[in-house]
Amino acid sequence: MTHLVIASGGPHVDTALHAGPESPGGPDTADVVVLDLEAEDGANGTARAAESLGVRTIKARDLAAADLEVTSAVVVEPAAAHAVAIARALHDAGCPVSVTALAPEVTLVQESASHELLAPLRASLASAAPGRSWSLRAALRRAAPWAADGTKSLLIEDYPGRGRPDRQAMAELRDTHRGQTCVIIGNGPSLNKIDFALLPGVATFGVNSLFLARDRMGFDPTFYVVEDTAVMADNLDAVRAVRAGSLKLFPAMYRETLDDKSVGDTVFFTMNRGFYSPDSPNFCTPRFSTAAEERVYAGQSVTLINLQLAYHLGFSRVALIGMDFSYVIPDSVVREGNVFTSTEDDPNHFDPRYFGAGKKWKDPQLERVKSNYELARQFFEADGREIVNATVGGSLEVFPRLTLEDTLAGKPAPTTV
Repeated sequence: MTHLVIASGGPHVDTALHAGPESPGGPDTADVVVLDLEAEDGANGTARAAESLGVRTIKARDLAAADLEVTSAVVVEPAAAHAVAIARALHDAGCPVSVTALAPEVTLVQESASHELLAPLRASLASAAPGRSWSLRAALRRAAPWAADGTKSLLIEDYPGRGRPDRQAMAELRDTHRGQTCVIIGNGPSLNKIDFALLPGVATFGVNSLFLARDRMGFDPTFYVVEDTAVMADNLDAVRAVRAGSLKLFPAMYRETLDDKSVGDTVFFTMNRGFYSPDSPNFCTPRFSTAAEERVYAGQSVTLINLQLAYHLGFSRVALIGMDFSYVIPDSVVREGNVFTSTEDDPNHFDPRYFGAGKKWKDPQLERVKSNYELARQFFEADGREIVNATVGGSLEVFPRLTLEDTLAGKPAPTTV
């Protein structure tokens, strides 16, 4: 049995090893290991405090080689960002993690992470499960919370410093549409075959350059989302001018670009980009968030973002339209790695101007999109919810098909794809 104290200061060690309202109650020091995140010359004396209490320590630089089985852990506020990241990694792996606080008169000689970062851990206080342990190395490998030198936060997947997310606003949106049906509007050519008269009064998600179809649709989408940096850069004024019936939902990295300049109410969320980062152990690994107030995972398509947002909002049935799931890459495009610049009309969307001449777009890599869709379906079905494909034609066969009319009428979808 090993109780891990995630510490970046001597006061952390003292607090964690003495009983308090949220502390583990002072476990036997023989069962405690202190994860020392301080630099060698740290001013807070983590190592000294641990030594004085007869507690073993392990340095951050040794994390990669550590083979430690952990039964429970504690993190003490205020906590450095990398301490929060490691606590989160264990928490996400299923290990009981508790949160306690330093006495108010104690001041640490370091920059502390935001208090709100620890909210999800504080909300899931638990005692250790008898006979159960979690591999620290495996948890950290999955979550990648440390940098190469073992001392810096690798919360880079969440675009640190690139805009403040509205965590409280996102939390308040949870389950506000529980049990309802929504429609996520894709932008494929088949969108031109949709009877938009069916959709007023139905919650809808619109994305990217859907504003090109505004006059034809005759209504504003309930929610409007943009993930792609190329789409944002090429259409900034149009994105700012879009009116959403309820909310615009954007990654927080766009806050400085859009805040106070965008029409209507806007809520910013944390977007994790690990799927796109070759340096991340999560590169091309599908993930699905059930806590969008914490973060939403990118996954090669803005539709995955919308599916996580729809899940967070509580929708029990999600219909996809305009999801043709097929792309033609014209020979005329100018290629720069995975980024293309069009030199002619766009054949892949409902409007030839969508990614028309001069517009930048990214390699769709549909196999990667498909793997994310498959995971999203599993999450919805595990919670008794469903995603149906109401696209007219197209090549997307991950979800059961049902016409839009039957979907909105509540008819059951086929049980097999």
